[in-house]
Amino acid sequence: MPSERFESSISLSELRSAHAAGATLQNLLSALSTKIDACSRLKLFEYEAGSEGHLHCAAAFRALAETERQSFQTLLVCLRQHLDEVSPVAAESIQGGQG
Repeated sequence: MPSERFESSISLSELRSAHAAGATLQNLLSALSTKIDACSRLKLFEYEAGSEGHLHCAAAFRALAETERQSFQTLLVCLRQHLDEVSPVAAESIQGGQG
């Protein structure tokens, strides 16, 4: 577990307040949120198109949803790497301010 690396667990809000993550973390979280929304909407769009007999549109929505899921996974890997990079810096900043 990530929290095992430090004496105390570090939350995303603590990372932000330590200024260790900066805009990159905000952008990654925003992009991931957008991808989650897109994936859920595209699944609904696929269902509705299929229900109305527009199979070519349903297939297009399905393919687009798969692309969105793949890009979500790419962003998730990037977020994990980013947190691994900034967490030691943030932990020092946060723990240093507590003593």
